[in-house]
Amino acid sequence: KYLHHIINLYYHLVICEGITADQQTLLSEIQDVLGEYDIKSYMMEKMGHLLPPLNFWDQTRTLDVWQKDVIQKIREKQSVLVKAPTSAGKTFVAMATGILHSKILYVCPAKPVVYQVGAAFVKMGYKVHYLVENHSHLSYDKETNIFIGVPETIEECLPRIGSHFNYAVFDEIHTLNDALPYENIIKIMKCPFLALSATIQNIQYLESLFQKYHPGIKIHFVE
Repeated sequence: KYLHHIINLYYHLVICEGITADQQTLLSEIQDVLGEYDIKSYMMEKMGHLLPPLNFWDQTRTLDVWQKDVIQKIREKQSVLVKAPTSAGKTFVAMATGILHSKILYVCPAKPVVYQVGAAFVKMGYKVHYLVENHSHLSYDKETNIFIGVPETIEECLPRIGSHFNYAVFDEIHTLNDALPYENIIKIMKCPFLALSATIQNIQYLESLFQKYHPGIKIHFVE
């Protein structure tokens, strides 16, 4: 029942100073057991809300000016394209979409990210439907307000879940050229969106692509 807390505590203890010989022996025994399993995948799936940067309750944060600006645009249902380096706080801003709007679609580049972000929403009390392999078939109800998954599974599920969302998040938007399902999702979505990347190279191309599928849309660019 408390396995995820035990693992979390273990990884805090192994970096502590002043560990006694007996304590080090115990930690080594735990490490031997953990080494027999795919512990990283387990942590991403079951403990995403306990790991940085989503362990919000473990630390005090002050929003940067650009984060406040983007969150205000999200509140006003404007579409925003954000280019910011890794660990700049993009995910923290993206989660504001679920707080400010009643039904969102959150597109992630990979399954571990889906579980990590989804777990943070669950921790805050939101109902989440995971659109990933082995989870997407599960039922959901009208109270479910966060639909989060990978492009391939989302594309497959759109006929069932529909395309009527208040807001969408397109994470790692620079992977668009590598995944046709991602492009198809953008074609279908009619709602305002937040697109995120650390490595967008051709902003003009990306803007033109959105304009192609949604003529006249105004996109704010924040770098």
